[in-house]
Amino acid sequence: MNKRACILALGLSLAVGFMPARMASAQMSSASLPGAAQVDWAVAELREDLSRIRIMHKEPVQFAKVQPRNLVQTDAPIVRGTGKSTIPAGTVFAPSRLGGSPVICEPGRRKGQGSFACLADTNGDGAFDHFGSVNAKSYGYGSSTQIGFLVGTVKIDGWTAMDTAVTVSSLTGEASPETMEMTLTLASSPAKWPKNGARFMLCADRNEGNNMWGAPIVVPYCTRLLRFGAGETGVAQPLFLDSSLTVHAATGDAVEVSIDGLVIGASI
Repeated sequence: MNKRACILALGLSLAVGFMPARMASAQMSSASLPGAAQVDWAVAELREDLSRIRIMHKEPVQFAKVQPRNLVQTDAPIVRGTGKSTIPAGTVFAPSRLGGSPVICEPGRRKGQGSFACLADTNGDGAFDHFGSVNAKSYGYGSSTQIGFLVGTVKIDGWTAMDTAVTVSSLTGEASPETMEMTLTLASSPAKWPKNGARFMLCADRNEGNNMWGAPIVVPYCTRLLRFGAGETGVAQPLFLDSSLTVHAATGDAVEVSIDGLVIGASI
């Protein structure tokens, strides 16, 4: 799977001290602000043994945790403009790594929001003075899917000046509030593997709040199906980052697979 193309249609903290001062040398007008962003995510934790994983039908198996690098939080509320909702202080952002632009974006969509916020520092003074957004829906195959995490290269829908610029503080040393818990789900019947093959879904689970009884609502944001041919073994298919998935065997109630090439620290 291409690193930049993996959009989930969907801590160990890896923050290493992103500070606004690092971008002070950049001087940029609002007209030249980038039209795209890409947050830097990295693998923070892996399942102990990826060489043999037993997966039962429709029972997700978590194999990795992936977190954004260099997290910051806003020092004050973000006032986007007259009549628009305010983004609260302490909202978490991560820097875009495209072209060294002084741009930060929310790595995870705030609950109840239809977009991800991005901020830009147009004069390099360490305060972010422009606001942009990324649509939280992915469109394809005649339908739309809500996105929970900002992964891959995404389009920023325009920039507008904010009423008041806002500074940010590093979250170095603190637990990451945004974590993709990567799961693999067998979407087909193991008993039918010799005739129909196997189908898997790669997903990232996200807590989208609580239901009326106070229990968490966990939503899986999934990519395309990975398909293996009837009785196919020993054939690797791209899975996530530079990793691959291989089916080794199947029984009446489970399929045995392995994941190769995935290491802690690997970056999306």
